[in-house]
Order: sequence, then C-alpha cells, then structure tokens
Amino acid sequence: MERFSQLLHSIPDITYRTQWKEAQTLYMEPHLDLKQEFQGMDMLDFLSVFEEYNRTLWEEPMADLAKLVNQRRRRERKAREGYKTLMQELVDNYTINVRTKWKDIYPLIKDDPRYFEAVGLADSTPLDMFWDVIDDLDEQLYQQKKLVYDALKRANVDITLETSIEEYMSVLDETVTSEVNQENLKLQPHIQLENTWEDVKPMIETMEEYIELNDSTLAQEAFENVSDGEERKSRRQKISGYGSSTEEGEALDAYVKKRM
Repeated sequence: MERFSQLLHSIPDITYRTQWKEAQTLYMEPHLDLKQEFQGMDMLDFLSVFEEYNRTLWEEPMADLAKLVNQRRRRERKAREGYKTLMQELVDNYTINVRTKWKDIYPLIKDDPRYFEAVGLADSTPLDMFWDVIDDLDEQLYQQKKLVYDALKRANVDITLETSIEEYMSVLDETVTSEVNQENLKLQPHIQLENTWEDVKPMIETMEEYIELNDSTLAQEAFENVSDGEERKSRRQKISGYGSSTEEGEALDAYVKKRM
C-alpha cells in the first residue's frame, strides 16, 4: 500500500479536485501490471489509499479558504463597528431619536465611508442596524417615561398641551432629570382620538409634509376625515364589542351570542 501511495504522489495531474474514477486512468499505465506490482491489494485497498492521499491534498486549499473566511469576518466586523459608531454619533448629537425615520438620515450618511463599508454585509444591512438603534432608543424612552410619570404622579400635576416646557421641567425632581434624556423630555406626544385640529396643528405645522402641502384648509380637512373615521370605528367597537379587548366588550360579546 505504501508503494501505491508513492505512485499517487508521483503523478502531478492528481490534485485535490481529482475524482477516483479519473485517478484510475492516470495511474493505470499500459505497461504497469497492477496485480504484479501491488500483490495482495484489492480495489478497496486502492480506493482507501487514494482517499487518504486526497485528504492530504485538500489540507492546503481548505487552510487557504479558512484564511479567506477569517479575513472576510474581520472586515465585516470592522465595518459593523464603524457603522455602529456612525449611528452612535448621530444619537449623541440628537440627529437620531426614537421617532427618526430612515429617509431622515439617509441623505446624511450616504456619502460616509462607514456607510459604504456596511453595505452588503451578510448578517445585517445598514437599515437593519438603524432599526436596532431605534429599538434601543424606544426601550430607553419606555423606561424613562415610567420615571417621568411616577414623578408627575408624586407631584400631583396634570400636563396639558398648554403646559410650557419650563413648567413641565420644574415639577420633575433632580433624580429624574439626571436619569432621563433631555431630548426625550421634549418629545411631543402622539395624536390622540380626542385631540381637535387646534390641538394638533401646533404639533405638525413644522413637519416637512405639512409645509409641502402649503394649504392649511386642506390639511384640516384631511385631519378631520381621519379623526371622524377613527371615531366611527371606536363607536362601532364599543357598540358591538367585537374586536374589543375590554371586559365590557367581552361581556357584550357573550350576551349577543347567547341571544342569537
């Protein structure tokens, strides 16, 4: 078997890509009598020696492949870290907050080399990592809101749309203001069903979409249409109980089913 192994080593045309069937045509020279040269070996012995030699031939290309994979992983890790640093810079200078959208920051980062390096990463795209940042900020905001609500409850103060930021800040104790992001304290609340156009207009008149519309009457009509639709939907849910998660809705569901 050792002599057959030496024979395989002496044939340069046998590489790690060579299949067993092809190898047989390479070592079976016309003048070579296999039975005479390799007495006591059967075809399984020949195959076993070839497979062992083939494994050694694969060692170098596999090592090269592992090296390339490690190099790629290092590049990708460096690219991710660079992009995350870019995102953190935008968070630190308040360019990104919990309500920031991708379209808001894309023009700011599209020419940054750290963005280019992150494009095409196998595990996470720049957009994926942006949403990771927003998710983290959302969780921070949730925890900070609980602190603020507790402080307002202790102070027994109701905050309305007419409350100034100075009045708002004055009722929060030093512990809360030191733990809560100051930009989060200034975030406007989401529009509620009971809000009127007079309540909502100051909240949206600086938004890009409102400015581009350039028609306050049309904007008011759009708001009232949406508001009326939501109010009708809310009334239907209260009357029918269907789709409601309240105890009253569930009780009414049971009553209606019983009467049917």
